[in-house]
Amino acid sequence: SISNWGTVSTLSFAAGGAAMSLPAGITSDGTNIYVANSGGSNIVKIDLTASPYTASEYAGPNLLAGDPLKITFSAPTAITCASSMLYVGDNLRLYAIDMSAPSADSLSLTSGLTDLVCYNSTTLFGVRDNCIYKYYFFSGAWNESSTVINYMGPFFGMVFVGTDLYASRASSTYAQVVTNLTSDALAFADFA
Repeated sequence: SISNWGTVSTLSFAAGGAAMSLPAGITSDGTNIYVANSGGSNIVKIDLTASPYTASEYAGPNLLAGDPLKITFSAPTAITCASSMLYVGDNLRLYAIDMSAPSADSLSLTSGLTDLVCYNSTTLFGVRDNCIYKYYFFSGAWNESSTVINYMGPFFGMVFVGTDLYASRASSTYAQVVTNLTSDALAFADFA
């Protein structure tokens, strides 16, 4: 039961902070929480070192003109963080945001990402169209691998344990582990 996990509470924010509207994905860099705020079409940063916590728009349409993180997202839902990089997926694109020197690169997609996990700083896996896609950084640009994991999808959540990717499948009593992620010869196994 949830009572064994700790206390459930609502975060209180300082006045004037960013409002949440259909928050979807969530990640952390260890100090801050970043929320893919789908209804606000932005990324909200929650500073956990402030008292009370503060929430502000980190990336999105409401930033000042000329800000490198003034991005017109299309309902972002997928978000993950690795080192100084923040990766965001929305209905149209995959964004790679360098948090150490704020800037953003993007890759056009044919449809939206619903989940995103980071394997390392140059390889991501995302759920799109009920399949798992591999994204990699090569020759100065983000690319989508032609290898698609659609073995008995649709998929929902994903997590890495070591070098294995575990993915939950909808309408199933099984989850799936994907191995050999460094090549395009991916291996699959089910576990109940």
